[in-house]
Amino acid sequence: GIHLASPKRLPADLDRWMNESADGVVYFSFGSMLRGATLPEDKVRAFIDVFRTLPQRVLWKWEDDSVAGLPQNVKLMKWLPQRDVLAHPKVKVFISHGGLLGTTEAVVSGVPILGIPMYGDQPNNVAALVENKVAIHVDYNNISVASLSYALNTLINDKSYAENAKKLSERFLDRPQSPLDTAVYWTEYVIRHGGAPHLQSAAVHLTWYQYYLLDVIAVCLAALAATVATVVYIIKTSLRLMCAVKTTKLKSN
Repeated sequence: GIHLASPKRLPADLDRWMNESADGVVYFSFGSMLRGATLPEDKVRAFIDVFRTLPQRVLWKWEDDSVAGLPQNVKLMKWLPQRDVLAHPKVKVFISHGGLLGTTEAVVSGVPILGIPMYGDQPNNVAALVENKVAIHVDYNNISVASLSYALNTLINDKSYAENAKKLSERFLDRPQSPLDTAVYWTEYVIRHGGAPHLQSAAVHLTWYQYYLLDVIAVCLAALAATVATVVYIIKTSLRLMCAVKTTKLKSN
């Protein structure tokens, strides 16, 4: 959260457009690295068909000038102040690729997420949100009217997602210092105390085989091998004794 600044008021026309939506707003952005305009036509159609059925307005970060067949409730913009948009009280759901910065901004703002991760850390980010019951994961390869409609309607109408998102936001913000002040404090602390060796993990001073517990594993394997060898020896000895006794009886008879 070190990148987070206090949210600012949106431009007047955008703020008015969002406030005029009685049912709230769905915000859709794949960030700066993934261009929404490069989505395959069938996936774009799926989004548009679902957006057309929503009572909410949809604010879509779209890098091209227009999209064919765009519903009246959808607004396209090439760039958006995402931190400020997510902090707007009218935002109900954030459709995101699960990037770390956008995910953090949504968590701080208490907004549920429809996550469509692509690569890198995104699947783990979305999985963590799903585990906290503040997001629904839709696989990119499974994007369809049915999957998007189910996810969006669940996130909007099941109030537990919004409630969990607010609780997660409260936990994230409940700290004695801001993330930036915390980073500055600990950087200066390490400098003041000569690198702060007392805070270093003991693992720093271990050899590679100790770090990977190979010495412990070797002892355990040796103990296991000794146990197996002992059991085998006892069984073999017992069998030999039994055979010897049986042979002696046969000779006696």
